[in-house]
Amino acid sequence: MVKLSDASMPALNDQAFLLDSFDDESLPTLVRLLRTNAQEAPGAIALKQKDRGIWQPVTWRQYEEACFELAAGLMHMGYRRGDHIAILSENRREWLYSQLGINFLGAI
Repeated sequence: MVKLSDASMPALNDQAFLLDSFDDESLPTLVRLLRTNAQEAPGAIALKQKDRGIWQPVTWRQYEEACFELAAGLMHMGYRRGDHIAILSENRREWLYSQLGINFLGAI
C-alpha cells in the first residue's frame, strides 16, 4: 500500500473529509461503527488473516488507519464524495480496507 506523507493527508478527525456527519446521529453507519470501536477499544483484535499459515491480527485502530489511508489516497488521486469506485479483489483484509475507505470518503 502506498502511504502518503502526513503533510498531504487530512487529519483523522477532519469532519470535512470523513463521511461521518449525517442529520440523524442515531444511524449506525459502518464508518461510525468502525470509528467507535477504534476509539473505545483501539488495541482489541478486529480481524485476522492468515499469512503463510500464520494468523496475523489487526486491531481496531490499525483497521481504522488503513481505511483512512486508503480514503486519503483516493482523495489525493482526485476521487470525491459521490464518485463511483469498483473493487475487484479476493476475500482478504485489503478488500475490507477498500470498502470502508471508500465509505470514509463518501464515494459509492
